[in-house]
Amino acid sequence: MTKRSENKKLFENDELNINELISTLWDFKWVISTLTLVSAIFIVFYSLSIPNIYRASALVMPAQNQGPSLSSSLSSLGGLASMAGINMPSGSAYNKDEAIAVLTSQQFLESFIVDNDVMLPLMASKGWDAEKNELIINPKIYDSKNKKWVSKKSKSINAMPSIQETIRSFRGIYSVTENKKTGFVSISIDFYSPYIAKMWVDLIIEDINETMRIQAVEIANTSLNYLNEQINKTNISEIKIVLSELAKSETQKIMLSKSSPEYTYKTIDKAFAPELKISPRRSIICIIGTMTGFILSILISIFLRLRKDKDIS
Repeated sequence: MTKRSENKKLFENDELNINELISTLWDFKWVISTLTLVSAIFIVFYSLSIPNIYRASALVMPAQNQGPSLSSSLSSLGGLASMAGINMPSGSAYNKDEAIAVLTSQQFLESFIVDNDVMLPLMASKGWDAEKNELIINPKIYDSKNKKWVSKKSKSINAMPSIQETIRSFRGIYSVTENKKTGFVSISIDFYSPYIAKMWVDLIIEDINETMRIQAVEIANTSLNYLNEQINKTNISEIKIVLSELAKSETQKIMLSKSSPEYTYKTIDKAFAPELKISPRRSIICIIGTMTGFILSILISIFLRLRKDKDIS
């Protein structure tokens, strides 16, 4: 009996020979064990090199405008104003859909990034030192000693990242989710430092309240100026009464806006610095990496066996 006949092929008529496969795995057990072990060690070191990411979240709800009679009076007076040929803006001082849109708008994020010096920690950091409670700055991107950007992180013309690039990166760690049933809004940020993530969430809530309050005051002031002009122009007493009531309502709206620190969103559950990371899931990474190495080692063993059988034939 020839040596080739003693060694059955792994594949006969395109069917897998299970006995031969088991024999192959046994013959190449050291190859499989070694490659699997090397893969496991590599994936463990790789998973340990990935920095922790922490998520800070806050739950807010749309602030209810105080004084519901104001809205009803604006509605009724607005009808009288229309009869008088005067077009008034909506009596609603706050639009929750508009606030959601503003939260994710480029203009709002640009102001937030610039006003709160977000660019440096966002674009130049590569981790967080828990013992020192400080970010680890990548020296290849930012020279902390000389306080200058030394490398481009993308295709920007200058070494310093562009504002659009920074906004794109920020959107990658920033999330705004609205519960359509309850109206509650969850604002969250994932970042290396749990304390900075918490601080940014707090600042975003402050900024959206301030932004929407300023916008409401500006609209109300514009309406008030318009009403005062119309009051001075008209000689009809009935229209003057209507305009005066509308002007009074706009003045109340301005006072309400300025006196409400949580003008747009009222915080239900404040953000806190999380103690537990949300990623990476190192155990899962290690399991998947080790299994991948094991499967690859089996495929390599089969390839070596087939090559050996071919050489024998």
